[in-house]
Amino acid sequence: MKKFLVLFLTFVVGVTFAACGDSVDSAVLGNVKGSVYENEFIGIGCKLDSQWTFFNDEQLREMNNIAEENMDMDIEELFENTTIVYDMYAERYSGIDNINVNLEKVDPEQLEALVIKDNFNALAPMIVSNFESMGFSNVTYEVATRKIDGQEFDCLNVSYETEGMRLFQSNISIKCDGYLANITFTTSGGDVIDELTEMFYLIK
Repeated sequence: MKKFLVLFLTFVVGVTFAACGDSVDSAVLGNVKGSVYENEFIGIGCKLDSQWTFFNDEQLREMNNIAEENMDMDIEELFENTTIVYDMYAERYSGIDNINVNLEKVDPEQLEALVIKDNFNALAPMIVSNFESMGFSNVTYEVATRKIDGQEFDCLNVSYETEGMRLFQSNISIKCDGYLANITFTTSGGDVIDELTEMFYLIK
């Protein structure tokens, strides 16, 4: 089940854009120091409490499908043929609540024309259909807004049932210079997402 939770955002992004042909620039990646993650390119950070654990570099490389024999390659080489990359993943001790951040390289003209709220509205019925085709039930969605550090961002909220449990996901997309940054929260309680977004802040 966890694999699906992690890959939800990849599906959202993947059906939205055609690859622009350029690889991910390592300069757009953030870093984790102790309990704090920051990405100056996106302009966000978060400080997690002791219930949370960040994935280390090796685990992130595995999420990004980087083969073990390539572990010692420079970051630019690793991303040479990649247009989307997971930059951060963290999970609470339960293993169900998790947060991930990824970036996708997008054609500049396409990104400039993108209206995130309209894009979510267009994608949502397709996402519901795909969730249902994979065996998830009672799938619902809502296009809404969430605040990070007082600033509102458009988001897509999806909830569904699996293995007798109702799960909630919220995806916030942020347009950056040549990239679409995506933050996805997954929890077993919809109200918990508000708690998680409060741990994020803007880097000014």
